[in-house]
Amino acid sequence: MNMLDEVFWGNPVSDWLIALGVSLGIAVGLRLVLALLKSRLGKIAAQTTNKLDDVIIEAFGRTLPLTFLVVGIAVGAGLLVLPAGVERVLRLGMLVVLIIQAGLWISHAVIAWLEHYRARQLEDDRGAATAVGAITFVVQVAIWTMALLIILSNLGVNITAMITGLGIGGIAVALALQNVFSDLFASLSIVFDKPFVIGDFIIVGEHLGAVEYVGLK
Repeated sequence: MNMLDEVFWGNPVSDWLIALGVSLGIAVGLRLVLALLKSRLGKIAAQTTNKLDDVIIEAFGRTLPLTFLVVGIAVGAGLLVLPAGVERVLRLGMLVVLIIQAGLWISHAVIAWLEHYRARQLEDDRGAATAVGAITFVVQVAIWTMALLIILSNLGVNITAMITGLGIGGIAVALALQNVFSDLFASLSIVFDKPFVIGDFIIVGEHLGAVEYVGLK
């Protein structure tokens, strides 16, 4: 009997070798495609002043090598006859890795864009630069909270109670920190609406003077 015809875990050794080759091929192929895409985008970015292509390149640069490997394994496993439990673990594993990868792409794209805005504002409006730091933190929390909820939902966890708890907890935190949030939203309103900027001379009631700094407080 040929060794390649021997059955291991319900599949001939030849099928296991084919699945392994497909998995490695997919992983290496995806990595090469990403490298080629980044190279092409880099050449385009060098010829334009648009920040969007730079943001996309930075986001793609945060691609995990594990992502290529997991996708390759998932595709290769599709060529085999595996127990339902194993298939479910592989499917969930790939889903979790892809959600984390998507979170990294979105997170780093947002950070790169906000950092670009921050750099432009830093020379003229340090208050705006400070506010961008706060916005970055809030966006990061929102992105990864959403990613976590999606992962838990796909793992079979009932997230309805968690969302309700987060809502109640959020209300409690908002009530406890209402003065802080009031200052924060007032600061953001000044940053984006720009009723005045650093260097302006303003009069508010009995108070008058030049604006030297706009911070979160």
